[in-house]
Amino acid sequence: MMRKRTSFTPQTLCYPPIYKIKLVKLSELENLFANEILGSAPTGKVHECMIRYVTSFIEPRDWRAIWRTSKIGINSTGIVCDFIVEVLDVAHNALEASVSIDKLLYPSLAGGDCNEEERVEIEKLMKQKIVNVPLTELYVINENDDEYSVTAVVIEHVRFFYRHIWRPWDDIITRPSVESFAENFLSERLRLYFEISCGSINQPIVDRINYLLEEGARLKARFEEVNTRMEAVNQGLEGGDWGTNEEIAINDFDLYESLRLQMKLEDFDLEMTRLEDPLLRRIVMVVDAPTESNDQEKIHVVAVKYNLTVLEKIMSFLKANPRIASNNLESPHRNTSPLVFHQDLPSAFASTKSGDKVLIMPGNYACVTTLWITKDISILGVSAKKEDVVLESNDPTGEIFLHCASDEVYISNITLRTTDPSHGILQVHFGQTHLKDCILDGGQCRTTLSGQLYLTECNIPHPFTLNESESSIKITSSNLSDSLVCSSHSS
Repeated sequence: MMRKRTSFTPQTLCYPPIYKIKLVKLSELENLFANEILGSAPTGKVHECMIRYVTSFIEPRDWRAIWRTSKIGINSTGIVCDFIVEVLDVAHNALEASVSIDKLLYPSLAGGDCNEEERVEIEKLMKQKIVNVPLTELYVINENDDEYSVTAVVIEHVRFFYRHIWRPWDDIITRPSVESFAENFLSERLRLYFEISCGSINQPIVDRINYLLEEGARLKARFEEVNTRMEAVNQGLEGGDWGTNEEIAINDFDLYESLRLQMKLEDFDLEMTRLEDPLLRRIVMVVDAPTESNDQEKIHVVAVKYNLTVLEKIMSFLKANPRIASNNLESPHRNTSPLVFHQDLPSAFASTKSGDKVLIMPGNYACVTTLWITKDISILGVSAKKEDVVLESNDPTGEIFLHCASDEVYISNITLRTTDPSHGILQVHFGQTHLKDCILDGGQCRTTLSGQLYLTECNIPHPFTLNESESSIKITSSNLSDSLVCSSHSS
């Protein structure tokens, strides 16, 4: 399960000490798995890499451990039990160990920790001389020396990988054989784990992730069971044992069930991939955003209409510009700002807080009402050409339709247009407004005594009036119309 990781917690006070292994740094884990264990191995070769790693370092026998059983796994009793076991041999190729059970630590068979059916199952398990268990369920006992410390570390690495990085369906879903697992999956899955650990992901999202992993493990176990049965039937048919019509019908049902389970696991993989992507995850998180996150900087997206193509453009743009998507300039791939979606400019501007960004998708936005920017925000047109994002005055009264009244406002890659030269486009009431790589098409701009307007790399192709107050409009590297008029006024 994807949850905040804690160290092994004893159920009672009678537990022997185990090696305490802490895996705390994302960069160290990424380097370990990417460079020392997996390399460029494709998904289909990951198990071989883990086997090679275990074979190189783990002690093959004669060490003791606490075996904490799982509800899904080999020799599962259906409840979580803790045993002291002696490791007799390590089956490297299966990432398992053959153990003998020395003592039951939990639950107490004499107390009320388990019911009668569970007690019978536990006693039956304890009577077995040798039990095969996954290495990931073993916690190495510390015998007051460092003889088995490396073994403990290696097992912890394997346990971490299969619990938090590997997905139950990874070896079932068809992937290109040349695809590097570490390059394509490791970084995002590690980041997801650490974000969950530090509590930065909403609980409903964590619950959904846990459901996908738990249900995925159950479906995979069922998938393997069905395919094992089909393989046995096929081997019987190849050997000339055709069986009965009923047996052949059962095999047909298994074939259908196998396909159904594989399709279900593919659906899980697709949904999990979206949740692993830090940007796509933010889209989901907006729906259930907790109230305490209201102070977090957000990205407001405005589009005439939304469809899959628009969402793909947004994701591509943010991935290509990680500093826009992040509220952490030193580590732009972390602390990704959540996305909020709007279908009109007034609602987007009204919802902003200082530090937010507004991304405007391509389209022609007719401004029939006055727009006010009263927060320190950045507004950016999402297009390769600034002509594709047009804010056009459609107010017959001739009022200026965009008012800036904040300390720092940045507008870039946008066309501001009015069809009537007497109409106003922009007025800066106070503070600094920066326009970069914009087109000012017709109309006029104004500043007051306490306002400043900076035009950088802008294009003014048609007659335009700059009503400035004491040289409060600065123009740099811009393409200006011959009909540009600059006039001073008092306010």
